[in-house]
Amino acid sequence: MSYVQATLSPNEIVLLRARLHWIHYLPATVITITSLLLPPFDHAWVLYSTGILVFVYSWLVQFSTEIAITSLRLIYKRGLIRRQTVDLFHGNIESFGVEQTILGRLLGYGSLILHGSGGAETVISNIVDPTVFVRVLLQNGR
Repeated sequence: MSYVQATLSPNEIVLLRARLHWIHYLPATVITITSLLLPPFDHAWVLYSTGILVFVYSWLVQFSTEIAITSLRLIYKRGLIRRQTVDLFHGNIESFGVEQTILGRLLGYGSLILHGSGGAETVISNIVDPTVFVRVLLQNGR
């Protein structure tokens, strides 16, 4: 059972689930392809192995990250062993912003910056369509 499903209140429903963009795998892809394109040398396997390990790490991060907007709050969870969670009730979100680079605009990803009451700041990086996420948050929570 997912963290989001496990923490839902009886009358709470999930309005939107977000995920990390595939750009999250770019470093692993670049390392692995570079290792395959370089001429063979004695320690080429080290670069190739590094690319595979970075890919596995990226997959674990994506697998263990949950982002959702419910009828009552925003839920952000990451991590398998060392879990980090943020539950922000809609009334406790003071402001938020979206940061997108040119590449982020073209490929449809960006960062969501949330400012909660008490000055707490939460940044969710490489989220798919952050503007859709903000629109759902505005329509249903604030």
